[in-house]
Amino acid sequence: MHAAQLKYFVLLASFVFGVMPYSGIASNCLDLLCMRDTLIIDGDTIFIERDDSALASDSTALPEKGTAPIAKQRLHIWNAGVGLGVNNTISSFQTFSSNLSTLNDFVGRRHPVQTNALAYVDFGARFASVNSPNGKIELSLVTGAGLNQIKSQYLTLVNEDQLLVDSLLRFGSEANELFYEYFTITEPPDIGEVDTFFVDVVSQKMTYNTLDVPLKLRVTLNRNNRPIRYFIESGIVRRFVLSSQIPANHYLLNSSGTWQAFSPSDFMPKRLITPHFAAGVERKLPFRGALEQQYFTYGASLAASLPSISINEGSLLVLDVSAFSITFFSRFFF
Repeated sequence: MHAAQLKYFVLLASFVFGVMPYSGIASNCLDLLCMRDTLIIDGDTIFIERDDSALASDSTALPEKGTAPIAKQRLHIWNAGVGLGVNNTISSFQTFSSNLSTLNDFVGRRHPVQTNALAYVDFGARFASVNSPNGKIELSLVTGAGLNQIKSQYLTLVNEDQLLVDSLLRFGSEANELFYEYFTITEPPDIGEVDTFFVDVVSQKMTYNTLDVPLKLRVTLNRNNRPIRYFIESGIVRRFVLSSQIPANHYLLNSSGTWQAFSPSDFMPKRLITPHFAAGVERKLPFRGALEQQYFTYGASLAASLPSISINEGSLLVLDVSAFSITFFSRFFF
């Protein structure tokens, strides 16, 4: 073998036995960089490829494909109702004159309770719910509108001219009737006698048609999810007078023969705000399925407007009224 050929042989052997082992090491390092696991069994090398994905560490929290997320359940806090009933007005007259009284008081006739029909709608929102040993207590704010009336019955004169006598001596009453005594001349000069005259009186009724707008707090007790619910209410009612009918004058008088008339214009209503108190019971109508939190109730309530309020002002004669009512209603909770 020539010297040149021997030189090439030595270089080739050095490459095979020197460089090639290091190339295997480099290949293993490359596999490590590529996230490959190596397992050596009985001198055989097995490479395990690793696939990485973008899944979160806990894939059980992710929703499955094709399934929608669970929607948050809407709170059912509203209720709306309608009601019909009977309103009863208790009226009295207050006079600021110390020596005059109303015609009713003078003859001993009371002011009877006046009754009228009423209708209303209301709308409420529950803003709190508390669990108690007796059941769930719900607090709601309620408003609405209702058509109502204020009525008062009073005595008046059929003909005011009957009082226009020159020598009226005094007023009196007998068997709930009004009379007066007067001096009449029978023979001149100034010789006469005292006569008695019964005055014709009639009962009249004054009426105010109103639109009532309440603002009240309702407290409801639902005892252990039973169908019967109890509630109480408290608040105020703003009463708007839509129209009024006052057919005749009112009168004040005394036993000494003094009298004074008050026209319907003296009873123009002022701004009316009345207190409101009520208590009632309602029964839940059963529903099933999706309507479990949407249901109807029906019931009855007893309401009162106390203490009494004054209808008019700026007069010697003022009408004071209070009221109580009984209503039947139905409500829808949604």
